[in-house]
Amino acid sequence: MLAHSKVCLKKPANILNDPRQTNLTSGKGGFLVSASQRYRAKDCRDIVTHFVILDEHGFRVVECEGFKQLCKKLQPLMAPPSRRTVARDCFDLYLHKRLKLKAIFKFDCRRVALTTDC
Repeated sequence: MLAHSKVCLKKPANILNDPRQTNLTSGKGGFLVSASQRYRAKDCRDIVTHFVILDEHGFRVVECEGFKQLCKKLQPLMAPPSRRTVARDCFDLYLHKRLKLKAIFKFDCRRVALTTDC
């Protein structure tokens, strides 16, 4: 441990920029799990897209002051996307999922049940 701490103290910038470096965070059941501290803009945009779709928010929710503050607090490096970017990302996700569904229906589907909620 002493040798490890000497290496870490010599070049802390290298350790902070190392993509393999992880932090311990609390996970399910109170157990510690390792989590990457690396910032990925694409992952942040994807999660915002899923947030808008899953909770049925309007695209303009990303331009609200509360959402911007939340993003800044959770990931200071993230610049919240515009509503047009989120709309475009949602449409791209729709196209991707549609292709996957077509492939499933074409090769591995015998029955389909459709329901609607008016």
